[in-house]
Amino acid sequence: MAKNGPKLKASQSDETQLAFNGPKGEIFFKPVPGQPVVMKARKYSIPMLINMLSAMGNGPGLDKTDLTGEYDFTLSWDEDKGPDLSTALREQLGLRIDRAKLPVSTLVVDSAQKPSSN
Repeated sequence: MAKNGPKLKASQSDETQLAFNGPKGEIFFKPVPGQPVVMKARKYSIPMLINMLSAMGNGPGLDKTDLTGEYDFTLSWDEDKGPDLSTALREQLGLRIDRAKLPVSTLVVDSAQKPSSN
């Protein structure tokens, strides 16, 4: 968490929702690279946020917040003009991203063959 703690409010929503709004109010299901982003999340947990950030290319994440609830929040960022995602998380949600090396499990397939006709 950031220095002054989380700025998250407990969810008042009945169902989980996630949407990204573009600069003209258009709705996307994922951020559009190179455009300002407004992310609206409803009934969203920290593990869900970490998974979403990981899917956006921020690498695997590890939750060290001890926050177990579900939250409603809006997060705005612009990688080109600022604030970037890391700054937006800190300033708007009171969360911090720390880069660290973590062990990651990897599955390696050396070869594959069609099964026999038996």
